[in-house]
Order: sequence, then C-alpha cells, then structure tokens
Amino acid sequence: MKKFILEYVNIIGYVITGLIFSLAVFILFINFYHYKEVAITYNKGDSYMNTYNTSKETIQSIKNDLSVYDPNAYHGGADNTTLMQIHGRLNLCVSAFENSKVNDILQKQVVGIKDVYSFSTLYQSEILNDCVVMQIYSINGSNIPSYNAIKPYIDLDVKSLLSDLNYTKKNLQNNSSYQFTSDFDRVNVFDITRDSYTNIEASYNRSLELVKLLSQWFKNTVQGGV
Repeated sequence: MKKFILEYVNIIGYVITGLIFSLAVFILFINFYHYKEVAITYNKGDSYMNTYNTSKETIQSIKNDLSVYDPNAYHGGADNTTLMQIHGRLNLCVSAFENSKVNDILQKQVVGIKDVYSFSTLYQSEILNDCVVMQIYSINGSNIPSYNAIKPYIDLDVKSLLSDLNYTKKNLQNNSSYQFTSDFDRVNVFDITRDSYTNIEASYNRSLELVKLLSQWFKNTVQGGV
C-alpha cells in the first residue's frame, strides 16, 4: 500500500512538473512575439539631427549669457550673493544638458520603443530632476524683484513639464502587454513609439528654453536691470 501511494505521489509530481514546464515554454513563446512588437522602429527622417544641433547652439547661447557675470567685478544694483547662487544653478543645468546620455538618443535616426523608454527615463533623471527641479525650481531670488515677478510662471512651467512626462511614461508602460502580434498591435506600437518620442523631445526642448529664458533674464539683470 505504501509503495502504491509513493508511486501515485510521484505520478502527480511528474504531472505538475510537466504542467509547469509547459507553462514556462508557453510564456517564453509569448515573450518572443512580444519582443517582435517592441522591436518596431520609428525613423525620424532627414531632420533627425535638428534637435541635437539646435540644443548645442542654445546651450552655447546660455553659456554666453552667463559669461557676462564676474562676481568679483560686479557692482550693480542686484544682490551679488543671490546672483552667485543663480549663476551656479544655471551652470549646473548647462552641465546636465551637455553631459546627459539623452544626447546619444537624440543623435539616432531610428529609434525603437525601448529607446523611447530609455529616453524618458534619462530625461527625467538627468534633465528634469538634476536641472529643472533641483536647480530651476529651487532658485530663491527674494532679493531681486524682477525674478520674483516671473517665478510663479517658471514654477507653473516646471509643474507642466513634470505632468507631461508622467503622462507619456504611463502611456508607454500601459502598452507593455503580452500578446500575439497582429497588424493592429504593430500599428499601435509604432504610433506609441513615434508619439512618445515626439512628446519627450518637445518636453526636452521646453526644458532647455526655460533655462535659456532664465539666462537671458540673468544677463539683463547683470547688465543693468534688477
């Protein structure tokens, strides 16, 4: 009787093992088709370098704006300590844009949905967090009336940038379904790849323009305004 029970238990074990193995193979099979979905690419066309080249020009323009300030030689009407603090924060933003791995993706002519997700993650970490939130949003211009006048608009723009990116990332994540590939899936993934990339690139440009706006204000303040 004992031998019969052991054999019965072994048979049940083999059946369970076979079912688990079959399920694992099935999941791998589905993942293979899912991989084909996310391998769909978006060609940015002949103008794919425009954003990268334009951003380099804008960054240089920001650096030129900031170069008018020498804290040791400044004798204007604005508080010099506050100017030093803002100058340092804007320079940190310049470094964030220049050193960001986002630039590698901007230089690609063809991107896949994995590139786009990396784009959103890097942009959030290296541009939004390190520059827009940590530096721009944290500027304290209490001793410079002209800055306090524009700060509410700057803060509103920062919140808008954060909200736009969160929406785009959720859209990417919500389309990580595991299913067999169909023509609809291919079109849907292509649309998500193209639209998400375009949205993140637009957000990137807005972030850079925000820094440019502040560098122009900074230059005008140093050269005579308060």
